[in-house]
Amino acid sequence: MLIYLQMTGNTPLPRQLLPISTNWVVPTPENADRYDGTVALSREIFLEGWLLPRLAEFNKRSTYVATDAWWNGHGIGPNSYHYYLNGQLGRDNATAAELLFTPVTKDKVDQSVLTGLDLDTPGHWYQYKSDSLKHSPQDDLLRRHVWLSGVTDNYMFIPEGYNKDGKCQILLKGSTLIKFEVALDSISYNTQFPFPLEGSILGKWSTSIILDGINGEIVIKVDEINPKIEENIDEKLVDRDEIKTFREPLKDRMKHLTMTDLMNDMRDVLGNAWEFVLPGAGDFYIHKAMFNGEEDLLCELKYKFQA
Repeated sequence: MLIYLQMTGNTPLPRQLLPISTNWVVPTPENADRYDGTVALSREIFLEGWLLPRLAEFNKRSTYVATDAWWNGHGIGPNSYHYYLNGQLGRDNATAAELLFTPVTKDKVDQSVLTGLDLDTPGHWYQYKSDSLKHSPQDDLLRRHVWLSGVTDNYMFIPEGYNKDGKCQILLKGSTLIKFEVALDSISYNTQFPFPLEGSILGKWSTSIILDGINGEIVIKVDEINPKIEENIDEKLVDRDEIKTFREPLKDRMKHLTMTDLMNDMRDVLGNAWEFVLPGAGDFYIHKAMFNGEEDLLCELKYKFQA
């Protein structure tokens, strides 16, 4: 076996041999696959430098940010006040670092995320979480108030090795929960404080990125997200214009969450022939790809043109 080391980004070659920290050759199930070589892209280069920044764009689009929660008026009764709640799906003012997935241990993963998953390979978990809250001050004698909050909680699983079908399957699962409360009117004129009315909109989604080799080519598949939306809104609020103002646009944008851009980028990077500077070698194509225990991306290579 010959091993060649190439450096990127004008990084100088190391002055001494690098220790072998993990496996660089991983057999497929039943060891039935044959290939001509392996290229290992370090965790820093591919996962941290390429994949996570692109997934951060999806975190940005799926994050709900509460922007407005206020009321005005005086007296008692449904026509004596006016309130306004609003927010947006998209965290536009966040830095790149704030949108990244970060590593977490499995015990920190929400149980609802693990439910129904049949993981047949070890791996590493990542999480992205964002909280947003807007509320009006409770500065009047009746403690009237309105508030709006959004919590986005996304998870990713990077597998080590192939699954039982001989594929590399990256799992992504998450949710965005919007909750609101309106306390502006009492149940009756004999009640001292207003009775709070509550509501919530929950969008849950899951997808996977599958790297597979079919007929000598790598095939990248991203399952449709198809978010599921659940609502639980007090009947006294559900038909009010103040709620419809932000509720309908929010549901529409949730339904159109997609990873099409990411899928196209991955196909551009992994689907074309690679020209490596290897003595006596021609062009290679990637036959399969997977992650090892250190989260380096291992690419099985085959000659593009057989002698």
